[in-house]
Amino acid sequence: VTNHRKDGAHFTNDLSLTAVHDLNGEYRYSIGILSHKEFQTDAEKSAIAQIRELLPRKMPASAQPKEFEHDTVQVDSDAKAKQFKASMVKFTKLLWTIDTEASLDKLMEVSSAKDAFHEFLKKTYEHTQLDFWLESRNFDGDNDAASKLCEKYLGMSASEAATMGSAAVEAKAAEFYQVLANDSFPKFIKSKYIDPVVETMLGDDSRMDGSKGLVWEKYKVPADMEGFVFSFVAVAETFPACIVISDMSIPGNPMFFINQEFSKITGYSKKDAQGRNCRFLQGPLTEPASVAVIQDTLRRGVDCYVRITNYRKNGETFQNLLSMRPVHDSNGVYRFCIGVQFEVDASTDLKKRLKKLGLLLQLLPSEIEVSHSDAKSGPKHKKKLAAHEEGKEETETPAGTSSRLFPKALASALEAAGTRGPESSAAGVSAAKRARKVGAAAECDEGDEADLDAYDQAEAEAKRARKV
Repeated sequence: VTNHRKDGAHFTNDLSLTAVHDLNGEYRYSIGILSHKEFQTDAEKSAIAQIRELLPRKMPASAQPKEFEHDTVQVDSDAKAKQFKASMVKFTKLLWTIDTEASLDKLMEVSSAKDAFHEFLKKTYEHTQLDFWLESRNFDGDNDAASKLCEKYLGMSASEAATMGSAAVEAKAAEFYQVLANDSFPKFIKSKYIDPVVETMLGDDSRMDGSKGLVWEKYKVPADMEGFVFSFVAVAETFPACIVISDMSIPGNPMFFINQEFSKITGYSKKDAQGRNCRFLQGPLTEPASVAVIQDTLRRGVDCYVRITNYRKNGETFQNLLSMRPVHDSNGVYRFCIGVQFEVDASTDLKKRLKKLGLLLQLLPSEIEVSHSDAKSGPKHKKKLAAHEEGKEETETPAGTSSRLFPKALASALEAAGTRGPESSAAGVSAAKRARKVGAAAECDEGDEADLDAYDQAEAEAKRARKV
């Protein structure tokens, strides 16, 4: 395999990986032997071959007892059902972020949802917009009814309202609808006002059996996480974005679930991909700098946003905006990593999709409540913030990222494609730095629209960097 040194020079690495299982048949370690192929003498080749033959393949399970055995955790059915229900509430809200307009239309047919949304809008005095839009749907183009509507909700005098015909009211209702669906409703979904609505709509259904066939057949879902895992995969399976989940307690962190969109974009079926680490999507053109970002954030247990070149099953490359969310349990144990992959395609409306992706990432969980608090519940893992991430706790979401900064973080990941890692030329690095400055300047702007405009500038700079 071709690898790179710290100084950027590449070399051919003669690599072998030897798997070590314990006597119970569990995969415990991999022993790697690396050698610079071009500089190997015949004697060295022979010695390396002998070493590889002598490496152990088996070990007694008692030689290094595992720190945590999931099978020792006892969880009753009520606790599983409670976790399942709580997770379904979160993931139902996640689904509503996909198409806020369709979700708004559907929920306004539910009286409890309509009342809750109305109450939420009263905080900002926007409830009259909702009332205007709802009533406008019921009038049949009558100009007198249109005038009364404007007088009632727009604060117009009778003479002013008389000039507002049905067409003008329809236009005003459409304007309010866009604000409600794309601004007010997403905020409502993230608020405390929505939880009772979701719980009522879900009812008492806590069946998990239907989701069991979606996960890797060789994976045993931990008892204390069944509610979360089976609710998550039930929602994620048909979600219109690539979603995967890996178990961080298993060597190699294999994906035990991939959804239909992942298979559609990459060409790999569930059978092909489940049980493997997602690094198999990497290839010769994959950026070492992007890989380093992934490795660093996984070790530290913090959110990751990175643009990376990946490969489909047929060998084609595609640009992947990868977001990863570490998931700990309430005992501080690092349990899972959720990956959301977004194909960067010039033919798509990136601004709109980027904003929706930001909403989706805010709703992914960072901590799952478990019913036990045993001191031996697993190896504890404390999230390690980098120096530039320190001191932001008061403005952060539970996942460790300010909700206002989600579009900026994603835009930064997109423009970072100008950095090619060790092989970058000085000119290319300089151009990439200019792109990063554009992203940094966006930190001073107000509102998501400014963030997304900064992305456009940064992307143009990154393209120039790649040409260099």
